[in-house]
Amino acid sequence: MRTFHVEIVKPSHYDRQGYVIQWWKACVPSNSMACLYAIAQDCADNKILGDDVEIEVRAHDEIATRLPIDDIAARITANGDSGVVCLVGVQSN
Repeated sequence: MRTFHVEIVKPSHYDRQGYVIQWWKACVPSNSMACLYAIAQDCADNKILGDDVEIEVRAHDEIATRLPIDDIAARITANGDSGVVCLVGVQSN
């Protein structure tokens, strides 16, 4: 059985030196992330990619945790799997 990975990432903000701004305790709910997670999980439950493809959904909030970039890349490329990384709640000026 093949696996399609959906990695949902809510990026944080960065300071002037380019370092990510993270908080020890953070409670900033993201409605966009919750909606996208629910849609992706519904797709997994309904097997929209076929019976031979399992969909795994993970959500990451960079405000509170360090992103496991190497782990995400390894999951998507392991064993001939595929996937997508979604950036959620991103605004560009």
